[in-house]
Amino acid sequence: MSEEFSERESSPETCNNCAAIFDPAYGYCPHCGAVMPELGETCAEHPRREAIARCVACETPICEECAQESEGRYVCESDLGALDTSPWVSVFTSAEEWEVEARRQLLDQSHIPAVRFAPGTLTSAPSGEHDLLVPPTREDEAREVLESADISLVDGETDWEKGKGGEERGPER
Repeated sequence: MSEEFSERESSPETCNNCAAIFDPAYGYCPHCGAVMPELGETCAEHPRREAIARCVACETPICEECAQESEGRYVCESDLGALDTSPWVSVFTSAEEWEVEARRQLLDQSHIPAVRFAPGTLTSAPSGEHDLLVPPTREDEAREVLESADISLVDGETDWEKGKGGEERGPER
């Protein structure tokens, strides 16, 4: 496993806005769009203003004036009705945090935005299940990626096993 991958994946962040768990390498929460303020990103439309979010549909940095909120997610004015702003869909659920995180990393490697929610975050009902969500427009692609990989736990670390055709899946060891 490369050190860059290991370092980047080692400490997921929790969004202060929506409580989603995401990879800080994004610089923003891919679920709601809230940016990490320490990055000092500026608005695409108003370069002298600090961005508070990235549009969840087009990823454009937006300031407080430009940001429109749709179902708890930030979008720019031109994407206010965009399909990607609808609630994300669950593609995997497990009581085991490592199982959900392993699949989130696999989707991240496939450039599919995915967020992991802790038990009880999505509903008010108590639950012991961790959820992995993706944008609805990427659901089919995400399910295909997840179904094509066999994931197992080996010595406390995630290991992607060889898929059909013998090609290596996931990080090299």
